[in-house]
Amino acid sequence: MGATPVTTSYRVRGVSRPGGHGRIRCNATDVKADTGAISDGFRPGPAELLCASLAACLLKNIERYSDILPFEYETAAVEVVAQRQDAPPKMTGMRYEIEIVTSEPSHRVELLHRNIRKYGTIANTLAEACDLSGELIVKRPHQTSPPIGSTRSDHLSEEPPDHGHHDHVSDEDHQQAGFGQSAQDDELGEVGPGACDGERHDGTGPDPDGR
Repeated sequence: MGATPVTTSYRVRGVSRPGGHGRIRCNATDVKADTGAISDGFRPGPAELLCASLAACLLKNIERYSDILPFEYETAAVEVVAQRQDAPPKMTGMRYEIEIVTSEPSHRVELLHRNIRKYGTIANTLAEACDLSGELIVKRPHQTSPPIGSTRSDHLSEEPPDHGHHDHVSDEDHQQAGFGQSAQDDELGEVGPGACDGERHDGTGPDPDGR
């Protein structure tokens, strides 16, 4: 018989008053939440908090694997869009778009994307529950970008300068690229169990993204 998987527990506490004024206690931080029957359009509700959890998972793993691989970057931003059906009520799909400013070559970006997707606790959990997809867009340091938090329409309408380009690394690219076929990928390899100070990423050790 195999060893019993080691698990990690997390706990939050939520309270609410009539009118939907909710508060979620996470570690030492209180997060205001919309717990009303009808969304107030201001505070995050359960759907937005779920999207935020995925965004935090992806960003946390970018930072984690920037140390493990290593991988140098200047900034990273992520946008998550979720699709909900009414009957029965559930999320049917979630898609993310990561934008990262880095000088790393394309095969290193692909390696980073593969690791943050494969070893993300929240990403893996959601992938089991709905259709999860996404892409990683590279911006080179000399390229300009709207501030993080700008509207999606402003971001997508921006024309890249003639002297630069964007690299898109999507889930489909991962399936078609044939990882491990190039000499660079063979040398770098995929970060797997035991890659970081003895921690394992297969569910039998500390949580791979700290969530």
